[in-house]
Amino acid sequence: MKGRKTLKGEKSKSGKRAAQARPAAARGKRTGLDPTESAERLRFETLLTELSARFIKLPADRVDAEIEDAQRRVCECTGLDAAVLLQRDGDAPGLFSLTHHYRRVEGPPITRQLQAVEAFPWSLHEVQAGRSALFSSLAEVPEGAERDRESFLCLGVLNALVLPLSVGGGAPFGAITFHDMVAPRAWSDALVQRLELVAQIFANTLARKRYEQRFWEGEEQFQLAMEAAGAAPWVFNAEKSLFWVGNQGLEIFGLPLGNSLEFSQFMGRVHPEDRPKIRRTIEIALQSQELMVVEYRIVRPDGQVRWLLSRGRASAQEAGGKPRLMGVTTDITARKEGEKALRESGTRMAAALDVAELGFYELINDVRVDFLDRRAREILGASEADEQAGRILEFWWAHVHAEDRPWVMEVQRLMEEAGRDRMTVDYRFLHPARGVIHIHHLVHVIERDAAGLAVRTIGVLQDVTERKQKEEDLRAKQGHLASAIEAAGLGFYEMGEHGRTHVTDDHLRGLIGISGEIDETRVRDFWLAHIHPEDLPRVRQASGDLLEGKVDRVAAEYRYRHPTRGEIWFHQLSRVLARDASGRAVRTVGVIQDITERKAAELEARRVQNELAHATRMSVLGELAASMAHELNQPLAAILSNAQAARRFLAAPEPDLKEIREILDDIVRDDKRAGDVIHHMRAMVQKKGAVAAEPLDFNGLVRDTTKLVHSEMVGRNVGLELVLASGLPAVLAGRVEMQQVLLNLMVNAMDAMRDQPAERRQLRIQTSAAEGWVRVALRDYGHGIPEPAMADIFRPFFTTKTHGLGMGLSISRSMVEAHGGKLWAENAPDGGAVFWIEMPAQPAGSSI
Repeated sequence: MKGRKTLKGEKSKSGKRAAQARPAAARGKRTGLDPTESAERLRFETLLTELSARFIKLPADRVDAEIEDAQRRVCECTGLDAAVLLQRDGDAPGLFSLTHHYRRVEGPPITRQLQAVEAFPWSLHEVQAGRSALFSSLAEVPEGAERDRESFLCLGVLNALVLPLSVGGGAPFGAITFHDMVAPRAWSDALVQRLELVAQIFANTLARKRYEQRFWEGEEQFQLAMEAAGAAPWVFNAEKSLFWVGNQGLEIFGLPLGNSLEFSQFMGRVHPEDRPKIRRTIEIALQSQELMVVEYRIVRPDGQVRWLLSRGRASAQEAGGKPRLMGVTTDITARKEGEKALRESGTRMAAALDVAELGFYELINDVRVDFLDRRAREILGASEADEQAGRILEFWWAHVHAEDRPWVMEVQRLMEEAGRDRMTVDYRFLHPARGVIHIHHLVHVIERDAAGLAVRTIGVLQDVTERKQKEEDLRAKQGHLASAIEAAGLGFYEMGEHGRTHVTDDHLRGLIGISGEIDETRVRDFWLAHIHPEDLPRVRQASGDLLEGKVDRVAAEYRYRHPTRGEIWFHQLSRVLARDASGRAVRTVGVIQDITERKAAELEARRVQNELAHATRMSVLGELAASMAHELNQPLAAILSNAQAARRFLAAPEPDLKEIREILDDIVRDDKRAGDVIHHMRAMVQKKGAVAAEPLDFNGLVRDTTKLVHSEMVGRNVGLELVLASGLPAVLAGRVEMQQVLLNLMVNAMDAMRDQPAERRQLRIQTSAAEGWVRVALRDYGHGIPEPAMADIFRPFFTTKTHGLGMGLSISRSMVEAHGGKLWAENAPDGGAVFWIEMPAQPAGSSI
């Protein structure tokens, strides 16, 4: 306290008592205390100790209630009747309002709206000066304090001790007053000193409350600012490898709310590809204490990938410890997705251009260029002299291409008259040095006056000459492509969602037989209605797989019933360009080609191949004619012998019927044997056109074919070993063709062992099934295939024999491949060759 004014009966010149300033240090001292006063002193000091301890860590929200309770306890301890506390309103130095009060006795009402500047102007002046005031009675109020005395009388008090509230030598922010209302007292210095200590406790507590309130208000404002900016603050303790992250930051990471995040947890959320970058950035920031800025991805617990931007800087290093990083993190996923969408849009439009440099300018009132950057001046070709002379607008308008001025003027009219704030326009510009260039111009009015006229306008200029040239080149290439498509006889179409056509060219309409006008959405229905009924399910299945996302590209050949040309053949190729979130196609393109002539040529080639295969079969059968004749002679000779025996038995007086029955059974068996040989020979000799595919049992096919060459193998002294797998799946193929393949390979194997010793003339045929395929291996023990000839043995007219045309293996491979199979050869490690036939197996349950 700077001092206290006391009134103790001194008279002023006007005859009234005046206040005499007495500094606290000048108060009288007593050398002894009576027991009563000693007890009061002890009781008050105990109260001060309790108040100090109670207020030292008191939460701000409990301060007001505790101060009013403390006022009560002080009054009860000292015998005072009332205590009133006033505080400054906000930052206004002259406005003090009542905030806390206590009265032990009834009296006039005290309103919370009590203002010191109105009720106690003299006392307020003293408080603002840092001085206390003591009125032993209201009669001692000095001159100039009449308004204060009236207010005290209205409140029903008899005296007043006014103490300013301040801390640290600062300006007072309030005052507390103590009063008697029943009987006046003599104010001792000891009592005043004790009350001054109470005032200081209150001052410290209220000052701390104000500080805490301002701190939390600032904290809330900071949090609001962070939330408004979408930024989350954080602190990284490198010593403990621990992040402090607010709730907003934890929400960004998709983690439970808390107040900390371990470094390992943080790195676990960072996208694996970005983790090295994050580690490097943190290390550099800790060492250099420079601002770090890094963009990276995180993977939230739900699998969602988010883009974040973090900025941070290392704080001052503590003694013996590592520095801390402090910063903020912002979710920039929307920005990144926008950038990605922009790139994808550029790709879809085939605008493979680098981002062009932009020139900026600003107009004031649409008549004066207030700012023009270097790039804008270079785009226009204006000189610094033009800019300094304020002639940029005149220069620009004079160089706009005359043919493009009308729509540039239309843009200006719309912005002026229609109130458009943002527009773009492309136009040609006569550059002083480069000639005609193309400019993309964006204009944005950012401020208008009350009449709606533009006050401030900003604009962006972009030189798009190169882009325009590339667009011209692209249009030329598209024209060339269209010409190539037309020359190739292709019809083009594009389909949108749900497979509805929305773009078709004239050639496609002609191919499918559309005459006259028809809505684009009906073209697909027309096309489907004319596909051959036997091929339509297959085409629909392929189209459905494409639309549903099972494949991205399909090709199909099918018959088409043209309205005027009859049955023709189409080849169709379709590809998906875009899909929605569920994977369904939303944009598909394709071409259709008339392959009727090609199909006719393929049929003719197939007919020729069948003729050649038939000729080959006849050639092989010619080679085996003697063996097959022997194969027939055996059952026929047996039949003749058995018939003659039966005649003799019948000529006996009493024929042995049992013997005759057995003879007849032998005749029937031999007849079937001869019939089987003739049946197989007829099947091999018979001409067939198209391949008659049927489910085949390859084990049975091998057995039947070996019967045809049985005599030949006996004649050549070739042994046969059959290793046939049980439960072999069926194979869908032509019986005659597959038998011809086996026959060719068996004859070739016998030829390969012609000059081998008898013990090495062995033919081993083995069947097996694995991974959806049926395999047949024919292994001979000849000299093998020379390595130089290995690549040519399946080529037409290539042979290592001294006889034959060299067509057997070529035709055999064609037959196998026609049914989706493979035929190849390899040399065995211990001599001889192995020929492999591999055919697609029929689905489970179709084994024979």
